[in-house]
Order: sequence, then structure tokens, then C-alpha cells
Amino acid sequence: MSLPKLGMIMSLVVLATWTTSVLAEALPVGKGVTAADRALAMKLMKMDPQDANPEKDLEIAKVDLNGDGHLDYVVTVNNSMFCGSGGCATGVFVAAGSSYRQVADMLAFGVDLGDGSTKGVRDLVQRGRAGTARWVWEGRTYRQIPAKK
Repeated sequence: MSLPKLGMIMSLVVLATWTTSVLAEALPVGKGVTAADRALAMKLMKMDPQDANPEKDLEIAKVDLNGDGHLDYVVTVNNSMFCGSGGCATGVFVAAGSSYRQVADMLAFGVDLGDGSTKGVRDLVQRGRAGTARWVWEGRTYRQIPAKK
């Protein structure tokens, strides 16, 4: 393959990768997660220690979804008891004073931040078996927009 063709192919790969990343931003899974966060995530997901290992099975992202200055949680339980052909159990929890309120419950192979917001709250992108689906804020909870193939 000639050098100019190789350069053109590499440019297209970089452009395609850049275009994809504009549509969704990876959640900061694992960043700044402490033992206290893991214990809280177990409680929020209503799990007992025999259900999952909080060190190995929980994927936790702390992010301010609604711009109130408080970190919210996106928790995925990644073990065979909580995963199936549709994905793994995932909960989204927003800070409500000194506690947290569940605002989404989904099966997902992964969750990303969407490229926009609805009613001042970041949209989420669920990666599932049927493709991706956008979750938008309804005022008190998230609502799923049908999957795109």
C-alpha cells in the first residue's frame, strides 16, 4: 500500500473515532471510588455481600449529572448473577440531601454520558444488545428513548 493511501486511511480512522466520541463521553468508572463508595453502592443496589464482591463486581462512576455540585452514582453489577443477554443490572442514583434516590434502573453493557442534557440534567447513553438508547430526564427520573441499531 502506498504511503499517501495509508495516510488517508489513518486520517479516516482518526476522524471516525473522533466523531463517535462526540456523541457520548465515557463515565469516570472507578475514578476516586473509595471503600465507603462501594459500601454505599451495595446499599443503593439493595445487595448483600453474598450477592456480589464490592471490590471486583461493582463498576461505579461518580459524576454530577444535574449540576447541583453533588456527585451522583451510576452503578453496574458485573457478575453472572446480575448479567444476562440484555446486559448487567445498572442503577442511577442522584443526591437528594444527605441520601440518594434511584432515578433509572436498566440492563446495560455500559453507560456513557450523552452529548447533551434534558431539563438541565445530563442525558445518558445505554449500550445494550439492541444497540444504544438515550435516556433523558423527565423531571424526577430518566426515561428511555428507543434503541438505534
